[in-house]
Amino acid sequence: MTYMQWSEAYSVGVDEIDEQHRKLFDMINCFHQYMEEKDASGPKQLLVNLFEYALEHFRTEEQYFEKFRYPGAESHKKQHQEFETSVAEFQKAYQARGVFNVPLVSMFLKEWVICHVLISDRNYVGFFRENGLA
Repeated sequence: MTYMQWSEAYSVGVDEIDEQHRKLFDMINCFHQYMEEKDASGPKQLLVNLFEYALEHFRTEEQYFEKFRYPGAESHKKQHQEFETSVAEFQKAYQARGVFNVPLVSMFLKEWVICHVLISDRNYVGFFRENGLA
């Protein structure tokens, strides 16, 4: 069963960013599947991959912010930093104890993606369109 289903409602109209968002959905679905299967090896590697992905994705958005001088850039970047901090904390907790709260991480990821993509990312869609990106 799919934990998070991509739909056009999540689209920001920029193919590159939408593809990165789809990848995040896939990663969260994999994480949830590991949780259901109680696979101890999968979540650790996924968290590493997720952190790397987040940096890549955020860099993409932030390059567009800089290129077009997006007025909401600082606020949006702060949300990216908060996400990175949370993922790093999950990684530290895993390294310290060898386990982490998979349901907590799974719920965090789902809620963050839904709120961030449907609310925060929506704020730049019109601005990007005005600048010919979307």
